[in-house]
Amino acid sequence: MSIGFALCFVFIFLSLGRDAKWLAFYGLACAFTVSVIGNGPVTLVSFLLLLSLNFFAWLFLRQFTEEERKESHILASVLPVALTIILLLILALAGSNLGLVMILALGLTVASLCIVASGGALVQFCGLLMAADGLFVVACVFSSWTLFFTALALWGVMALLGGVLLPRLAWRKVEER
Repeated sequence: MSIGFALCFVFIFLSLGRDAKWLAFYGLACAFTVSVIGNGPVTLVSFLLLLSLNFFAWLFLRQFTEEERKESHILASVLPVALTIILLLILALAGSNLGLVMILALGLTVASLCIVASGGALVQFCGLLMAADGLFVVACVFSSWTLFFTALALWGVMALLGGVLLPRLAWRKVEER
């Protein structure tokens, strides 16, 4: 369990300010975590959806990734990671009576939302997808179909928006150049 959560957090920190390069691996780490912490039909369906949705999203989003810029200010690359760690520490201290598994699952969702605040449109989109993955993990901790369907609905809305808006944003960037 600890290894699964650690891998998820590593992929979140690798994704801060970057495109969808780590989305498939993050989905794999979340699927591994779900298989270790949960049992029952919610876990099985979440496991299969995490693997397939993240893989297909990664295939779709690869066409929109940009070249990584090597020249970036050190504060711009370290600040989101430091603030995410501080936010996770506050979450752990405030919710200490929830239990370790629940705090780590909520931490995945909160840390993924930090990605939304640290980049452009594609990075924000990937952060929201990763937050939906975190909701799948929380649904498996609680064995809650309500949270499962909430995460699935968020994935559906993001897939619809991504299919409609991302090609237009990419076309506009090409037009500006």
